[in-house]
Amino acid sequence: MYVVWDDHEVRNNFAGPFDAQMPAGRQALREYWPIASPADDPNRLYRTVRYGADLELFILDTRQYRSRNADQDGPSKTMLGSAQLSWLLDGLSASTATWKVIATPVPLSIPKGGGPSVPGYDGWAGGPGGTGFERERQVIVDAILGHKIKNVVFIAGDVHWVQANAYDPNQDGVIDFHEFVAGPLSARPGRLTPASEGLYPTRLINEEGYYNFGLVRITKASFELTVVDDAGKTRFFHRHTAR
Repeated sequence: MYVVWDDHEVRNNFAGPFDAQMPAGRQALREYWPIASPADDPNRLYRTVRYGADLELFILDTRQYRSRNADQDGPSKTMLGSAQLSWLLDGLSASTATWKVIATPVPLSIPKGGGPSVPGYDGWAGGPGGTGFERERQVIVDAILGHKIKNVVFIAGDVHWVQANAYDPNQDGVIDFHEFVAGPLSARPGRLTPASEGLYPTRLINEEGYYNFGLVRITKASFELTVVDDAGKTRFFHRHTAR
């Protein structure tokens, strides 16, 4: 089991550098879940897990280093922080694994608007008003396209429904990467929202109203994603062939 944290370890939609309760939430997380960190960076939670020749899992920390959600998107706004972003880009480029899977606690394309207490968009996608983190998302997308990195898959949570998208951000007719969002396993199902159009998604599923989890099976030849509900019924299946 590999654990990531998200906003409810501290408070809804929090930005770590600006939240006084962040250190306490991080301490509680680490007391429940043993996560190894480098000696010179003892609070680091982002990391990779390698499974043989075919899988490298990049686990992101989208809370500890982020700018305020209400800040205007642009070159100075970040979700990952400069060190983590460089680590991710370098790792993707250098990886020899067949499948490069990026675990991002917040989704790529679902607009997650805030409220009066924490304004601004909380996920990668923005909305009216110019907030969100789309500039940094585009840096990651440009690296995938520029280095011709194949077989990249994002897996995400946070929202309380099932969504899957195939993305063609350069509009050349070839799918460049996929995203699969699963959940909730035990929380109340949420209000359905479609993917924003910024990455030119092809919708594979967008469905709400039931508890679920995602099951991934990876081989050298394929990435298979099954969404299973709390009664054991398969609600969605997708098989993606390696390029």
